[in-house]
Amino acid sequence: MAGNEEIATVIREGTGRATIRLADIDPNQYIDQLHDLLAGLIRKGTCRLVLSMDKAPFPNASFIAMLVGLTREARRRGGDIRLIDMAETATGHLNQFTPLTYLTIGDDAEHLIISKELDTIDFQPGILQSITLGATIEEVNRATAFVVECARQAGLDKIESHKLNIAVYEACLNIVEHGYGFDPEKTMRVEVLWIEDFLEINLWDWGKSFDFYEKKYYDVQQAFEEKREGGFGLFIIKRSVDSYSYSSDKEKGNCLNLRKRIKEGD
Repeated sequence: MAGNEEIATVIREGTGRATIRLADIDPNQYIDQLHDLLAGLIRKGTCRLVLSMDKAPFPNASFIAMLVGLTREARRRGGDIRLIDMAETATGHLNQFTPLTYLTIGDDAEHLIISKELDTIDFQPGILQSITLGATIEEVNRATAFVVECARQAGLDKIESHKLNIAVYEACLNIVEHGYGFDPEKTMRVEVLWIEDFLEINLWDWGKSFDFYEKKYYDVQQAFEEKREGGFGLFIIKRSVDSYSYSSDKEKGNCLNLRKRIKEGD
């Protein structure tokens, strides 16, 4: 088994900060060692990490799951993990597995598609905002932009907005792919309501329903150990919001309800 010095170089840059440069290896083959290295730094108080990704042009799902879990731990301790030197293929691969807005890439992790229609939104407490969209991959971006703009106006902070963005993305993608089987003739509706200190998001569709609650809990550690890719979307959704519920009615449709607290600690 390769030692830490064989898989990465750690450059310390002051108290609590370090840059990690991967060795000339395929990092997908050394996920356990990389996890131990990064987790060890975080446990010892080096919680602001910069990870050079120039040696990881195709990070797999296990590698990405590891980063998501460690980023959450670093942020819990007041730090973060920032990715730099990203190849275009790596960015595309992160988009494919959709944890992109959970991670800080370069100096700006916000790649939201904000269209002109968002300028007309005046989001106020107690007034429902909604948008009906075609069930296509392209429309998923409109859905996330719509929800994040409402969240911004309600005062949700940047990191929590990133989490909400990816939860809505994953949920809408599930509707497009599994609910409708990529049928572009179908539609979905997104509703956002501001109720006191919470945002309530309802995602409606009239396609195939699924058992939201029977899905097993997604264990990040086990996932990258087993190189397992399935289940990541539901894991992200459930960890990104404060509460959720799912209902299915043959007449009314399927509805995934997500609730997000606007201010931490309220």
